[in-house]
Amino acid sequence: MKNVGPMKPFRMELGKMDGPKAVAVFGIVVFGLLGVASSLFHAFNHDEFEAIHSAWKILSGERIYVDFLQTHHFLPYYVLAPVIALFGPGIPAVIVARLLSLAATVGIVLLTYRIARSLFDRETALFSVFFLTTSVTFLTKVIEVRPDIPLVLFELISVSLLLSHFRTPSAAKLVGSSAALFAAFLFLQKAVFAAFLIGLLLLYRLWKRKTAWRDILFYAGTFVILLLGFVAYVSSAFGWREYFFSNWQLNTLLLNSFPIYKYLLRSIEQNPLLWILFLFGSVHAVRNRKPDIALFFAAGLLATVFVTRTPFPQYYLAAMPWIAMVAAAALVRSRRLNRRFVAVMLLASLPVAGYFFFDLWEDNRGQLDKVSYVLSVTGPDDLVYDGDAQFNLFRRDVDYFWFSVKPKTGILSSYRLVRPYDYDIYGLIDEKRPKVVSSSFVKVKNPSIAEHYSKSSVFPDLYVRKEE
Repeated sequence: MKNVGPMKPFRMELGKMDGPKAVAVFGIVVFGLLGVASSLFHAFNHDEFEAIHSAWKILSGERIYVDFLQTHHFLPYYVLAPVIALFGPGIPAVIVARLLSLAATVGIVLLTYRIARSLFDRETALFSVFFLTTSVTFLTKVIEVRPDIPLVLFELISVSLLLSHFRTPSAAKLVGSSAALFAAFLFLQKAVFAAFLIGLLLLYRLWKRKTAWRDILFYAGTFVILLLGFVAYVSSAFGWREYFFSNWQLNTLLLNSFPIYKYLLRSIEQNPLLWILFLFGSVHAVRNRKPDIALFFAAGLLATVFVTRTPFPQYYLAAMPWIAMVAAAALVRSRRLNRRFVAVMLLASLPVAGYFFFDLWEDNRGQLDKVSYVLSVTGPDDLVYDGDAQFNLFRRDVDYFWFSVKPKTGILSSYRLVRPYDYDIYGLIDEKRPKVVSSSFVKVKNPSIAEHYSKSSVFPDLYVRKEE
């Protein structure tokens, strides 16, 4: 691997820029601007509202896993809570949360460039960024408020520091790499997959006598020390039993499953050039029996998607930077044959990706208007029934199960497979008298709703309690 000096991404003399590079820079700029616009104006996924509301609940004094349902690690919500405290419970806090994800996305892109440059060269690094930023799966998910974003960021930081250690050994880099990997784990449990791959890489280098036992023990020791602190905190804050059940056991029982290839085929349709080049790059590396760290992480992280019960598009995010690197390396080899043809291929891929990107576009104004409306008709002490994390961001809920209560496939149904739980939404409405009730997963003609609530004149799926 080449020694890499200070990173100067995307700087080059325009006079020396050939066709493929010019198209790459053009694509990066255009889709980068689309990413910024999406961050501000694209519709919110209900997972984002789940994350923001979880942070607000923690800020309000509720204990995650104990007082309300959550199946992810706690750090994302601890990070978002100060944002809400600073900007207040309202739309500005929601937008700032999105901007935090955008900032993390910039970090992911820069780290992709840095790692690709260290493993290959500057050209490959540029094309890696092109393939990453023009990936519809990546661009539409990476700007969202979800734990997968900091997970990917800290995984890349971890690997970048480790690769730097391989070039110029340093105990500080080993500690930093291990600590970054642990931070990724605090954001999301899926970091165990990257940890497994890093462990395999270190063992392989040990076998090849490129890494000493001392380094492995130092790396693992740092992680174990941090993990012991984590165990101590979890035991005192939530209780180990509740933590393990909510974050691990419950996730193995999810009932909302679908074919593992669903979103992979969609991504191939959206970005065929990326996946074709990834395939060629993979075959080339295997046929030449040449160790390829980018392919190792790309294949390993991609494979982990298919061991999950619900491989949603965001599950591909961890693998996407590495897939982009493998594709870019294949492109650099091909462009030596015919630069004009390569430039045409890159240029032709842009409208295809753009078409699918805009096909998925939805504006977020209606969602934000609904959030504001609920805030306007409720007070700080009022309760709200949402049921699907669609609008209630800053008001109390009627039950521990405040989202994913869909019959048969919701987390509530999974929970009941191993623990009895009495959930009667109409009884809860009668008892707790929430100010606003959503039509999600309830029958609005039930007397508990029909006799005490009026349909909102602004949002017909919301019902506001009558003055009594």
